[in-house]
Amino acid sequence: MEGHVQLMPMPWIRISLRDVVVSTVILSGSVPLLAQTLRVQVDARELPRKLLRSVIRFEAEGDTVALLYPEWITGIHAPRGPIANLGGFVPRDGNGKVLRWERDWADMYRLLVPREQSRTSELRVDLTYITNQPSTNSIGVDAFGFRTLGIINWNTVLLAPEGIPPAELRVELELSLPPG
Repeated sequence: MEGHVQLMPMPWIRISLRDVVVSTVILSGSVPLLAQTLRVQVDARELPRKLLRSVIRFEAEGDTVALLYPEWITGIHAPRGPIANLGGFVPRDGNGKVLRWERDWADMYRLLVPREQSRTSELRVDLTYITNQPSTNSIGVDAFGFRTLGIINWNTVLLAPEGIPPAELRVELELSLPPG
């Protein structure tokens, strides 16, 4: 039987919106923007085949959306986010139309999605992560899978829109597990 786990929101990213609103209004005297919510579906059903997929949805603004793949990860004292195993990156608009993208020439962890051809505010990104055996540089931050065991480190299947402080980012997770 296929497993399905609903995880919402991630506790280390969870903040009280009321506290943010009250603090911001008191400090700045203006009404703040609402926190951004990433809706993330992680599909681990192909983890025994060494593939991990995710779909990330969020509201995007502007002509170009900059997305950041985790580069600096807690406990790893160097910029070693395992981006080399990112085997698929497909941005889509809210209607499912594939959008073109490019890597920032100065920062390989920054992916740019020009949106001149899209009128919808929702952005969807399909990621495929190849879960090879972790290397010396990725121990503790990588994801990998075998027939009987799978380890998912969330940094391998997430992207964040640039310019939003982590404390204001809310993540709703859904995880699909392999049969058995």
